[in-house]
Amino acid sequence: MKKIIALNAVIACILMCFFVSIVSRGGGDDYNFVVQASQCSIDKWIYTRFMTHSGRVVAEAFIWIFARIPLVCWKVTTMLFFCVFIVYIYKYAIMFGNEKNYFLLFACAISPFWMNHGTFVDGILWVTGAMNYMWIAVPGVVGSYYVAKTVFFNESISVWQMVGSFFMMMVTISSSEQMGLVLIVLLFLAGIYSFIKHLECKKYICTLFFVGSIIYILDMVLAPGVAMRTERAIEKRIPDFLTVESYLRIEYSVRWIMDALINHMGILLNFIWLTVLVILYMKKGKNILEKFIMILLLGAEIATLFRARFPRIFDFQATWGMREFSKLSYCMIAIWIGILAITGVGVISVCKSNKKKVVAELLLLASYASTAMMIFSPTMYESGCRTVFHASILMIILIFLLMSEMETMTKRMEKVSMWIILTGGGVIQWIKLINFFKDGFTIHLKW
Repeated sequence: MKKIIALNAVIACILMCFFVSIVSRGGGDDYNFVVQASQCSIDKWIYTRFMTHSGRVVAEAFIWIFARIPLVCWKVTTMLFFCVFIVYIYKYAIMFGNEKNYFLLFACAISPFWMNHGTFVDGILWVTGAMNYMWIAVPGVVGSYYVAKTVFFNESISVWQMVGSFFMMMVTISSSEQMGLVLIVLLFLAGIYSFIKHLECKKYICTLFFVGSIIYILDMVLAPGVAMRTERAIEKRIPDFLTVESYLRIEYSVRWIMDALINHMGILLNFIWLTVLVILYMKKGKNILEKFIMILLLGAEIATLFRARFPRIFDFQATWGMREFSKLSYCMIAIWIGILAITGVGVISVCKSNKKKVVAELLLLASYASTAMMIFSPTMYESGCRTVFHASILMIILIFLLMSEMETMTKRMEKVSMWIILTGGGVIQWIKLINFFKDGFTIHLKW
């Protein structure tokens, strides 16, 4: 097991080596933070940012530290976080019940490249972006692994693992509006479950929930800098963000959410649909609902594969300020909302155990919710692809949970074929990303 995990990390390093090696500090935040951080101490920096810009504590500490030291230190640390993420994706996959093999190993190593290219670049390869997204999300992934292990899969964890997971989750909760709230809700549900099942870990889960909730409220909700940042963003980007008519606000929000989920999730939804389709196809005695799920998801799969030929199907007219929308866009929104809902039904239908059904559905709903949270921010159009970074991570974990169901529902040939498709898709994404940067590194790919 340890040798496979080590090999997994080595593969991940090789895959990332090219991209990290060409990263350089750009203008904007990357340049400004270097200048600003050199003029004050770390405590003054965090306090000033807390009071005037954001409530993020750990992320701001990262920014101050790495703005003052050579860029190579950031590159090494980014590689470290990337490897930790890959290793824990592998551990999740094994916990869900996947068979240990090199297909699984390579799929885990290539899985981050399933993301939208802009999401990958802004969340991992942009200096400031990595410290606010990947560096903050990975501790949450690590901490959540031990919570899921002890609550949903009844495996014991040591005291040191409890303490470590506690601090890991607090790092994420204190510095991420999206992932922080997702973790708090999941901890709340895990706490209820642990009390119902009379689990020994219920005190640990409740402590995590209450401390995490307090930290989140203080840092992400009540911090003076949060309100000031929001006011500046409204004034600069969307002046009528709070005054626009309610029906238009709902309209803009729904259209933005659909655009983000359907058009900017890379190939993650495609792999979720494909996995559900394959498992249902191999299942004997399918009922009417399962056949209906297959038809809809197959249609979604085909449509997205030929997206360039049918652009109007994916045009949700997600633009703030529009007063009139085409009838076709309303039709497409209704259809795609139905497909996203059916995806949730399909995820449940392919899982055998009730525990996996619950975990799978929570992961999918959490990915939807973390994306939808951006409608409360006036930077929803400006932040770009990194707004779905956390949702992408949740979908990656979900894919490996669904793949674990293939271990018992399909033959070896079908399993191997699926692993080849998953790894092949990642390799293609990796090659495309290299082609983007063959002439030099550029951040902020188009939304």
